[in-house]
Amino acid sequence: MKSLKLKYTIIGMGQFGKYLCLELSNRNNFVIAVGGPDESLEDIQDQVNYAMTLKDFTQASLNDLDFDQDSVVIVSIGGSFETNLLVAFYLQQMGVKQLYVRAVNDAHQRILQQMNIRFINLAQITAFQFASQLQSPRFLRAAPMDAEHTIAEMELPSVWIGHKLRDVELRTKFKLNLLTIRRGFDLATENIIDLPLASVIGTPDPDEEFQEKDILVLFGREDKLIQFADFISEDQTLPPQT
Repeated sequence: MKSLKLKYTIIGMGQFGKYLCLELSNRNNFVIAVGGPDESLEDIQDQVNYAMTLKDFTQASLNDLDFDQDSVVIVSIGGSFETNLLVAFYLQQMGVKQLYVRAVNDAHQRILQQMNIRFINLAQITAFQFASQLQSPRFLRAAPMDAEHTIAEMELPSVWIGHKLRDVELRTKFKLNLLTIRRGFDLATENIIDLPLASVIGTPDPDEEFQEKDILVLFGREDKLIQFADFISEDQTLPPQT
């Protein structure tokens, strides 16, 4: 049995809150889902460690929650930033140290910064990640590391099936590093949303033999990743063997 990792409490069970609960739970963390009086928890209560509904978001109600010094609390209550702000203030008074609050615009961010609270700007995060994926339709997922470098997941070039990593000259020809390989995920039949949950093989060695349906997790400059994506789309040839 895997050991549980951090303890997360997500307050606000809108779409983002529920997806975050499920994602953290799938990563084997201890997750507490907290909803308001008008929010249903039926669809996630069996997939988190604990789920509870508060009658309101007053300090008296929040006092029913049990936090320790290692608790990470994310506040994402829909409808009113004022409610998020009040809840964040109450949590600070209760001694919560690791606190994140959803911000909708720049003004919200500045207010949270003045309170020394970390903010989550979903529109900014989504746009940043999606822009990288739009750079090439071959990017299944992309996570920018800085202005120039990205980790991207792409399908294995079909011509590489049955060949070893050392044979394809990934680093010398494409200037890319293979971090790992997702194996056993069928893009034709499975939902791409579930891709982050697919297993990986660990760190591949030079003698790792590629298999059909492998998904490569690559790191490198974004322009090199785009060139590699173009290579996948074109007629592919392996470098000559020496």
